[in-house]
Amino acid sequence: MLSTSEQKLEKYWISLAGVLIRDNKCLIMEPSNSPGKWDIPGGRIDIGENYNDALIRELKEEVGFVNVVVQGVVDYDIWYTEKRNLPICAIAHLISTEETDLILSHEHLSYEWVTREDLKKYTFVWPAAQRMIEKGFEKYNELKKYE
Repeated sequence: MLSTSEQKLEKYWISLAGVLIRDNKCLIMEPSNSPGKWDIPGGRIDIGENYNDALIRELKEEVGFVNVVVQGVVDYDIWYTEKRNLPICAIAHLISTEETDLILSHEHLSYEWVTREDLKKYTFVWPAAQRMIEKGFEKYNELKKYE
């Protein structure tokens, strides 16, 4: 059963996430509510919120970055979650920032920087998170060719 505040939300969630890659390693985080599993920074759009504003807000809340460049969508997925009894659409973006001081929110226990090859060692909260990160690496490497 959804709480009163959740009943005011749409009938589905749109979640935005940022794939941040530095030195051929991607930032992943261990959620407080799912120890032992991993995800990438992001969250859902609130009712009436602008798409870009929501992504920037979520990145600020989860990792403390305020100067983020969104370099484009790398992947998306839609799945049904039994826990919330809702469908979720997740859209992953390749992001970059010059900021180096990561401030982890209370929503996460820890974080790691992992290579593309390391991804197979992790279990992710999102069903398609590994694929999304791999596509982020593809776009990252493509952009590096033109620098």
